[in-house]
Parts: sequence; C-alpha cells; structure tokens
Amino acid sequence: MTALAAALVLLAGMLFGALAGILPGLHSNTLNSIVLALNLPLDGNSLALLIAAMACARLAFEAIPAILLFIPDENTVLAMLPGHRLALEGKAAPALRIFAFSTLASAAIALVLLLPALFVIPVAYSFLHPYTPIILAAACIVMVSSERGAGRLAAALSLLLAGVLGLIALNSSLNDPFLPAFTGLFAVPAAFFALKSKANALPKTQQKQAFDPTPFLPLILLGTLLGAFADLFPGMGSAAKIALFASFLVPLDSERFLSLAASISSSHLLFSFAALSSIGKARTGAAAAVSSVLGDVGSSELLLLAGAALISISASSALVFLSSGRIAKEFGRLDHRAINLVMLAFIPLLVLCLEGLQGLAVLAAASLIGALPIISGTKRITLMGFILIPALAQSII
Repeated sequence: MTALAAALVLLAGMLFGALAGILPGLHSNTLNSIVLALNLPLDGNSLALLIAAMACARLAFEAIPAILLFIPDENTVLAMLPGHRLALEGKAAPALRIFAFSTLASAAIALVLLLPALFVIPVAYSFLHPYTPIILAAACIVMVSSERGAGRLAAALSLLLAGVLGLIALNSSLNDPFLPAFTGLFAVPAAFFALKSKANALPKTQQKQAFDPTPFLPLILLGTLLGAFADLFPGMGSAAKIALFASFLVPLDSERFLSLAASISSSHLLFSFAALSSIGKARTGAAAAVSSVLGDVGSSELLLLAGAALISISASSALVFLSSGRIAKEFGRLDHRAINLVMLAFIPLLVLCLEGLQGLAVLAAASLIGALPIISGTKRITLMGFILIPALAQSII
C-alpha cells in the first residue's frame, strides 16, 4: 500500500466516521457492516485502516448530537448528561471544546501506553476476571445508595426496570438494540419534558469562555487509565464502564465529569485494539470488524492501527474544537421547541425504519422507564442498569 493510497483511505474513513457521528441512528457497527458488505477492492491492512479511521472520527463528532440534541449512543450516553447540562447553561461551545480536547489528549496518552499494555493486559485480565460480578454488583449498590429517602426506591426501580429491558433487548434479534433503548431512556423523555419547561430550552445566546486545559489534565490521565482498566471486563460497553467507575469517584462538576467521560471513551477505543492483540478479545465494534478483516493482530498491525487512530482522532477533534463556537452559535438560533417536536416524531420513525415493530416496542418501554428518574428527581445514571444488569447476569452465568 503506497503512502497516497493510505492517505486516501484515511481521508475516506474520517469522512464516513464524521457522517456517522453527526447523524442520529447511524451506528458505527452498521457503518462497519456496510463497508465490509461492499467488498471493496482493498487489502486487509487498508480495510483495517478505514475501520480505525471511521471509529476515531465518529468518536469526536458524536459529541455534537449528544450535547446539543441529547441523542446518545453507548459511547456518549454518560458524557451526554453533563454536556447537555452545560448547553442548557449557555456553555455549548465550551462543552464541545472540553469533549474534543479530552478525546484527543486521552488518545495521545493511550497511544504512548499501548505497547506496555500488551504485556500488562493479559496479567491484569487473568487476575481481575473472577471479580467481575462483585465489581458490577457493587456499582449497582452504590448508584442506588447515593440517593436519599424515597429516592432510593425510585433509583432501585429505575435500575431494575432498565436492567430487565436490557436483558430482553440485548438478547433479541435487533440489529442495534442501543438505538431504541438509549434514545428511549434519555432522548425521548428529555424532549417531552422540555416541551413543558422553559428551563429545558437551550439559551439563544451561548456564553463565550476562554478554554484552559490545565484543570482537566489530571482527569484525562485518570480517564485514560480507567478506559484501559475497563477493557478487562467482559460483557460491557464503554458507557457501562463510565457508569461503573464514576459511581465510586468523588462527585465532579459538569465540566470535569464531561472531560472524564470523554477520556474513558477515547481510551477504551484505543485500548480495545491492544486487548484484541494481547488477549484476543474484541471489546468494541471497531475491534471486532478489524478482527474479521485481519484475523490475528500482531504488533506491526497494532502500530498500523495506532497510526491511523492518531491521525483520524487528531484531525477530527481539532475540527470539532475549532468549529465549536460556530456550531453553538448556529444551533442557538434554532427554535428548540420545534426541534423537540421534530425529535419526538423523527425518533420513532427512525427506529421503525431501522428496527421494525420490535424496535418500536423497545423504544416505547424505554421511554416510560426513562421518565421515572425525571419525575422522581433521581439521577439518570441508574438507567445504565440497561447494560450493568445483563453484564452482571452474564458474568455470573
């Protein structure tokens, strides 16, 4: 593969990844499946480069619908909560900059640690694997016990109901169960209640705020390490890992939690390639797609993936960072009541087209469950029972 061919493959991957990140419902696994089904005239290394570039670009651009439209997926669902809160405070541009900077900085640190991780991951995996059920159960207990009084009952109910839904949806024939589940648990209730509350409308004028990366650097380092640590546990997506570890941390303000969440997601993606190479486990859709193309991933293939990831995530994060002010300004001009109405019509139609009546049923059930924390005034992190409960059941079985 020539340098020009590699550059064209990387550019195509970044463009497709950006599109997948911005458009709600275009899941990375769906995009990977489309690319693999096209039987492109590319060798294995070129296809792996394309997949890695798409995944990293999507990671940067998916902050836009998550923060501004409150439409999450399994990567951004935890980052979405503080990010949208900042947008409601008139800080959409700073939120996008925090996400972009943290994503890039975490990826850079992860790439430095990638080769040592090849030796550490197998040892840590064999040691920690037996304790997975205990850690997951502890995370669930901490999330419920963090509430007070009657809030604990509501939190426990939200956790259990979301968990039951997860057991059903994740074991169903749905192509992408996260689409109807997470849009139902988070986006639909948020849009519905926003229609009734002016406090949930984004300000027309967003604040201008200078960006100082210094306070976020320790959290980015912590998030990078947690992302690597999280890859050691089976049966969980990166969002579940964020919920798991954030539950044990000292409460952070919205900006710092957003930085931590973005760092974990970025690190998780990069270290998933190291986990694929060292223990043969694919922890992300991108790693699974790379595995299907290359089979065994050795150190040379890992370096190739790392280079593609660094270029893609650097360019994509820089673009989001530099255009954050413009994005926030243009979005602030929109009629947000109309946006919420469009979302309430668009999401069911999207789910129906992509997942059929079964997906629509999951969306309806998830929307009812997602309304419970809002009505009871409890933390919506308990809705991550959708992933934690099935992961707990899988680890026990």
